[in-house]
Amino acid sequence: MGERDSVERVDGVDIGRLIDQQAMSAAQRLVVAVCVATMVIGGYSIQVMALAVPALSTNWALPPSSFGLTLAAVLIGLTVGSGLLGPLADRYGRRTLLVATLLAVGACTLGTAVATTPAALAVWRLLTGIALGAGLPACAALTAEYAPAASRSFLMGVLNAGAPLGAFAAGFIVRPFGA
Repeated sequence: MGERDSVERVDGVDIGRLIDQQAMSAAQRLVVAVCVATMVIGGYSIQVMALAVPALSTNWALPPSSFGLTLAAVLIGLTVGSGLLGPLADRYGRRTLLVATLLAVGACTLGTAVATTPAALAVWRLLTGIALGAGLPACAALTAEYAPAASRSFLMGVLNAGAPLGAFAAGFIVRPFGA
């Protein structure tokens, strides 16, 4: 138990065993931190739209009910991105896919910021969700691969706490509307 399923060897060295037997390096900590930050961004992204609807409803003179699809779009995108694009990490590399998805999340977030209709907002939120969803499986795999066996369960728990933490933080980061 605790052994890795696949043994990767480089120049005769069992990489999994090497990772498991040594303390975490700065590079390993950085990988885990980036993955946790990605999960926090995902949780924030899910929650922030609900906090923005009251102001958008007022500014665009639309009823809050007209933002239903916009609120669901990021969740639909997460599902599509995880299921359809997440497996690309095995083909192109986890780090490569994670970097690409984070760049896409940034670009789509900028698109969200300039949207002027609920339909445009929903499209940008959907694209943001797809990009985030594509990166989340890579985060889980990278964290599991870079964490030594002794702390792997703990670090996977920390990773999975990132999304609720991001959702929680959204309430404190977003300026309260109407206050």
